[in-house]
Amino acid sequence: MGCGGSKSDDKPKQQQQKAGGNAGKADGGWGATGDQVKVQPPNPSDPPFMKTAAPSGTTWGQYVRTGQSFVDPANGFLSGPWAECISWGCVFEHTNDWSNMPEYAADGPIGGILQALEQTLQGQQNKAQIMGAASKLEDASHALAERGEPLPAIRQVVVLPADAVPGQTCTVMNSQTPGTSMQVKCPQNGQPGQQVLAPAPQQPNAKGHGMSTGAKVGFALGGAALIGGCAYAGAMAGEAGAFDGAIDVGGDVCEDIGDFGGDAGDMLMDLF
Repeated sequence: MGCGGSKSDDKPKQQQQKAGGNAGKADGGWGATGDQVKVQPPNPSDPPFMKTAAPSGTTWGQYVRTGQSFVDPANGFLSGPWAECISWGCVFEHTNDWSNMPEYAADGPIGGILQALEQTLQGQQNKAQIMGAASKLEDASHALAERGEPLPAIRQVVVLPADAVPGQTCTVMNSQTPGTSMQVKCPQNGQPGQQVLAPAPQQPNAKGHGMSTGAKVGFALGGAALIGGCAYAGAMAGEAGAFDGAIDVGGDVCEDIGDFGGDAGDMLMDLF
């Protein structure tokens, strides 16, 4: 039984491929089976927004470092955990009087996030390309939020399980919330162990709380994480009723990275 009493991830650990020769991270980059992930204290060097709670139940600072962010080949936007942080930071700016919050006086919520991202990318050859994708996502998120329209969908990398059958739904680990799984449709050319793209279950929205694409979890945007506790328990805090750890993100939502052509690692421009 895990620290959150959730449905455990009983599949063998999958290793994510990263471009540039970097070693992949197992278990969605969390370093432990999902229901054993503990909420770490905020990094003192992180900007204020990244010290607040993410849908994962951890702080944003811990979540973005799971190592699965990338440039989405479909639209050129940044995607993965860093993208979620930027988009939710945009929502925070549009739903709070942050200009009167002293912790944001220097750089604002998103300004601090982008500076932290840039620091993370020091020494990477594609730094300018990734920062450009991040700025493109920020601009689009602000424009859509101002019009009250849905923000750009953020996708994550998942690995098809051993029992994946082309055209059929299968269960994959949901790295957005450790200790949970989600149902996705295997692409027609998908094979077990293959990396594919699927929407993160909990998407940024202008209302300032995350409940979309079938997700049953809720979190307080800009709120505190349960430091030292179980990430799963933190993510479930405030959710009414029992939750079995299974999230259905809908039917035909999974896309084979190979469909975009070229090597998967090249198309994802590093899972950093």
